Amino acid sequence: MVTVLNSGYHTEKQQCATCSFFILPSAWHSTARPVSAPFLPKKLPFRPEPPLRSRSRPGRHRRRTRPGPASAAAISSAPPGRGPGSLPAAGHSSSLDFAQEGKSLTFLKMATETSAEVPKTARQFVLKEEVIVERKWLKLEETTYTDPNGKTRTWETVKRAGRKKGVSADGVAVIAVLQRTLHYDCIVLVKQFRPPINGYCLEFPAGLIEENETAESAALRELEEETGYKGEVVECTPALCLDPGLSNSTTHIVSVTINGDEAENTRPKQKLDDGEYVEVISLPKNDLLQRIDELVAEEHIAVDARVYTYALALKRATEKPLQETQGKKQQCPGPRDAANPPPNQCTANSCMIKPDVTIGEIPNSISLLL
Repeated sequence: MVTVLNSGYHTEKQQCATCSFFILPSAWHSTARPVSAPFLPKKLPFRPEPPLRSRSRPGRHRRRTRPGPASAAAISSAPPGRGPGSLPAAGHSSSLDFAQEGKSLTFLKMATETSAEVPKTARQFVLKEEVIVERKWLKLEETTYTDPNGKTRTWETVKRAGRKKGVSADGVAVIAVLQRTLHYDCIVLVKQFRPPINGYCLEFPAGLIEENETAESAALRELEEETGYKGEVVECTPALCLDPGLSNSTTHIVSVTINGDEAENTRPKQKLDDGEYVEVISLPKNDLLQRIDELVAEEHIAVDARVYTYALALKRATEKPLQETQGKKQQCPGPRDAANPPPNQCTANSCMIKPDVTIGEIPNSISLLL
């Protein structure tokens, strides 16, 4: 944006030599109007000489003061139309006459009005929903809606049949952490056959919320039914969309901790419904992503996007930032030996470094994390 401002050094037809601001006549001095850069002329027809007082800091103008005797003499001796703050005198030629000045003012005004009249994007909303086919659990609808231009369009949508009352979402997914003495913390997952993909899928324990049931209660119930474990809720997310481009299905993701030392969790027993076949798989939390990748390679199973995203986030959260010395990445030689570290090996994170590199030479953002 270029802002139209007042200056004590120039008249309307001029442009500031320092900041290239256009100056309006005194009638416009009470307001400053923004003008978009694309509407400004590419080549200016006139550019004034620098002001007499050149000691002011760049990018700023001094307030115009009453000239002293010497200044008055300098101004009176200046050529007509070239003195600071003066208008072109009659009878003297100028690169911009008054007609051109009027055109430039009209041009700036039109540019301001044009930029203010940009049409706003219309609000989108659904006009109607028509059921195409409905079965016991799902239904297919044709949704009619408006696009940002106000044009009517249609969308095919999958919804669950029979929305339940008193529920904040359709279902829950449970991130269950199994904690046991002298064991790594493990993430409790389930593997089951999914007909839509014609294969097995690795997922979080999950299920639908019953009518007038809270997300926390549903999470603990589904966890016990599918895995046999009894846990304690740590936190619960708001209702989240699962696949908004296909369905309006929503879910809560509930974090649960399981005390594996309790008697009821030492030998958990599933409580599956008729037709449910679920295999419980517990994987170490500190190596979850690698163990999932190994399981996928061995058994050729699919992985739920939420599970893989969670595992990927765990890995990224525990990684240390890469250290670089003189533009060359340092490579970790493997497990470190704290008692006898090899030469030039960092005892903090087992990365090879040069002997002359010190912590002070590493960027501050990295040194704070070490």
